[in-house]
Amino acid sequence: MSLLEISKKRQQTAHKIMSNLNLVPILSEVGDVHLVGSVVHGTVLKLDIDFHIELNKKYTAKEAVKYVRKHLTDSHIHDITTSVYKHLNGIVMECMYASRGDWSIDMFLCEGDLKSKRHESWIAKLMTTPKLKNILKLKAHYLRKKMLRMGMSYWIYEAVLKYGIKTHKDFEKHLFEQRQLTMDYFKKKSIRKNVI
Repeated sequence: MSLLEISKKRQQTAHKIMSNLNLVPILSEVGDVHLVGSVVHGTVLKLDIDFHIELNKKYTAKEAVKYVRKHLTDSHIHDITTSVYKHLNGIVMECMYASRGDWSIDMFLCEGDLKSKRHESWIAKLMTTPKLKNILKLKAHYLRKKMLRMGMSYWIYEAVLKYGIKTHKDFEKHLFEQRQLTMDYFKKKSIRKNVI
């Protein structure tokens, strides 16, 4: 099976999971919901579903976390964690869904304006089938190395779509020149702080 076929199959699975959990209606209660990342763009290799939620005036980020947590009652949900991002004025809530594989569902609950709508639109405008295949190739390379994390997917989109990067060696060189990041950055453990 090609990477493109794998991605399409996982994209369909992601939508089934969202439907089974009634996730969009639950999140819509607390704010304006934006599905972002690989499920939107058809680049699903890592079992991961990402949402950005611009909170309405009824909820602070902490109150929104409590509401969502209360309504995620499916028995397949486990390991709910939260991380505070004060500089972004929000909280990332992550949970695992252990049916159809072990999927991570990340929900960024933001009390301010989100840039995700603008990010997603430029990615969609520049995406072509050859670029999509190249993105999948790079994502697969770093997924095998357990380094497809901490924002790497976004930088892969940017490198391929805006700069025409095709190989992992060129990507790593580009990432250092543009962001002053080496691959050691993606080997670090992320720190999650439970606020509930």
